[in-house]
Amino acid sequence: MISDQARVLRELLSAEIARDVVRVDDYLSHTEIVLPSAVLFESGSARIHDSFTPVLDKIARALERIKGDVQVEGHTDNQPINDLRYPSNWHLSLARAAEVVRYMGDVPGLERRLLPYGRGALEPVASNDTPAQRALNRRVVMKILHPVDTSSSALGGLEPLP
Repeated sequence: MISDQARVLRELLSAEIARDVVRVDDYLSHTEIVLPSAVLFESGSARIHDSFTPVLDKIARALERIKGDVQVEGHTDNQPINDLRYPSNWHLSLARAAEVVRYMGDVPGLERRLLPYGRGALEPVASNDTPAQRALNRRVVMKILHPVDTSSSALGGLEPLP
């Protein structure tokens, strides 16, 4: 069964999904918006491509319509980075996540919901054996956490701690 979050996001981002610049995946605890790094950033950079800002604007407007905190995770491949600004892939992944949060945080209501995380090369979705596989690992993932029902009935009659 698809969550309400995923249903709304897929509807609002249908054009971007059709163009393969966004993917929406649904899980029990969260919904993910997956953005390939190649469409967002130049290699080794945390500067957002100007051509992608309209997509981020549309994602921000979509996120305004749904509840839940958003973990913005930067991911890289396992190729060592040789850049004074980013001493490691973890630094680059965090800078990319932080840049997306900075950009989207200007939207009223999102500024307190967006949390940047750097994952570096620790969570690959493909092997890093070929350029195509490494490209799959370079991504930004927005995890929209499903809101937790804290009503007493959801807690089996227990009251939440003060």
